[in-house]
Amino acid sequence: MGIPNIRIEKMEDINLEVLSLLNNLDGPAVLEVSLVDNNVPPMGDRVKFLSSFGK
Repeated sequence: MGIPNIRIEKMEDINLEVLSLLNNLDGPAVLEVSLVDNNVPPMGDRVKFLSSFGK
């Protein structure tokens, strides 16, 4: 479709050059952010969070 786009796969990909490019366009653009966090939160915090909805 000819729409400018940028894909971000890691935090290091977000820099002044990318932001400047997006800022200086004369129309729409697509910024796709695909960050993966493989860290599993502690189970106790999950249970506390989910159980707070039942109150």
